[in-house]
Amino acid sequence: MKIISRFLFYLLVLGVILCLTACDEPDVAPSDENETPTPINNTTDLGNLKIGAIVEVASTTLGTQGGTVKVSQSNSQVNGMEIVVASGSFTSSQNFKISTAEIIENKLGANVNPITPLISISYGGGYANGIMEIKVPIKLPSGHTALGFYYDPVSGKLEGIPVHALSSTSITLLTRHFMSASQLKRAGLKAGVAEPNKANIIITSISESFLNSQPVIASGFKPGTDDWEFTNYGSYIATGGHCAGQNMAAMWYYFEKKATSGSLYNKFSDNPKLWQDNARGYKFCSVIHNDLDWVGKVATFFDKYIDKNQELDKLKLLTIAGTMLVTGEPQGIGIYHLDGARADGTPIYAGHDLICYQVSVSGGKLYISDPNTPGIDQSISFTNNKFNPYIAKPNGNAPATPYPYVTYYAKTAYIEWNRIGKRYDELLNNTIGTAAPNTFPSYTIWVKDESTPKSEIVFS
Repeated sequence: MKIISRFLFYLLVLGVILCLTACDEPDVAPSDENETPTPINNTTDLGNLKIGAIVEVASTTLGTQGGTVKVSQSNSQVNGMEIVVASGSFTSSQNFKISTAEIIENKLGANVNPITPLISISYGGGYANGIMEIKVPIKLPSGHTALGFYYDPVSGKLEGIPVHALSSTSITLLTRHFMSASQLKRAGLKAGVAEPNKANIIITSISESFLNSQPVIASGFKPGTDDWEFTNYGSYIATGGHCAGQNMAAMWYYFEKKATSGSLYNKFSDNPKLWQDNARGYKFCSVIHNDLDWVGKVATFFDKYIDKNQELDKLKLLTIAGTMLVTGEPQGIGIYHLDGARADGTPIYAGHDLICYQVSVSGGKLYISDPNTPGIDQSISFTNNKFNPYIAKPNGNAPATPYPYVTYYAKTAYIEWNRIGKRYDELLNNTIGTAAPNTFPSYTIWVKDESTPKSEIVFS
């Protein structure tokens, strides 16, 4: 009997212990409704980044008339962020979504100092028929300049985005697309596929004094190695010159093919000592120039966004230098001058395209590759916080004129990068320039000799 009583006593004590353990609630800190803490274990490896929980902060569908996508969440670090889409930018409605994620670990290098969370923007996809403005709130450290980058988690690399305006509290970027570099390579990717079109954007800051302390900031691009060997004289389908096509073809080859296919200079020439024998390369550049529509919508974009306010020249210099330092890559720039007026009095600007492959902030110089002077180093000087006019020609035959306005357009933000890859395939199979509207006609050269029957050489 005593054994049973003792056994029941032990069961009672054990039951009390279990009850106390089950009913004991852990201490919970009071929550702040304006905070969205990221769980420590909720992290994702994204190439060279480790990020926290992904939080959607805006979702808006815009019709063909355009409009504004705005973040209106007081608990978000990007509260007040806006994407402005011009009317006619897309031919169908687009659902824009903005999400953010805390950057917990950054392996992108010592010069990358994120000052915002990772910002992801998804939409239907493709290049807009207009330039979209992205205004992001920031807290810029004193003495720093801010930079905007696409981040591609597949390659783990950054790519510069043009900066339109900068203050201590906001940065405004310009682009025509929200896609990663990997998506741009897959030219067939369209809206409605399983994987949405999405761009990951990082805003970083870098010390102006640090940029100024670098004697020269260089990319790997070199004139005489990575540019074309022929001068931009224009062609049958690009009578005014094909400078943009020539430079974008060179940039595309440098990024996408040089590592596996070698240097571009004389690459496609049938006679390395005679640049005129590079018919395929010359056609390639002309076709790309026409694809980019430099006398139509793209020219209109640049007319609107040319930085005619030369008070912004220092911002452009620092942006180009900082982007090149972080990425190690050459950057695309355009130069412009006033070229008359329309019937309604609005100004007309004429432009020329260049590649910036080296920068010296302290020396006040952009080192550039000019398609009118292949293989030769050129430069644009920067004095008294402004770029000095660069003396250039619209093509190899035209008279030279000063170009005072410099515009930074980066790599893919404005230019339809995925089109160039399609044309490269045509270059390789020797069909470049054979299809409308970029058709080079076949022609015949007759050699007239009175003493012998005439000979003919047929070209195509």
